[in-house]
Amino acid sequence: MNLRFIVVCLLVLLALTPVGADQKSVTLTIQVNHTVGLSWTASTSTGVVGYRVYRAGVTGGPYSQIATQSGLTYTDTLAIAGQTYFYVVTDVDTNNNESPFSNEVQAVIPTP
Repeated sequence: MNLRFIVVCLLVLLALTPVGADQKSVTLTIQVNHTVGLSWTASTSTGVVGYRVYRAGVTGGPYSQIATQSGLTYTDTLAIAGQTYFYVVTDVDTNNNESPFSNEVQAVIPTP
């Protein structure tokens, strides 16, 4: 499984004081959104219909399921600056049987 880090989107929100209003301070909020892109190779097992993506805050889990995918990629858009995450993937067959966890990969999210 490969892991690639993608830092996207700097969103700047600026609250302006309306014309003619009392003198007020201007507030600037900067929000940096981070994403983690995951990709994996297709399962060679028969009957596989999808994959489950899991994330943990510590190596080895416990893991929480964050997505179900039919394809071979997933983008975690809820990554928080300054956090470290650990991801694993399983495959699921037509009878809803789930494979053991894949190898674990780590993502260290930068602080803005």
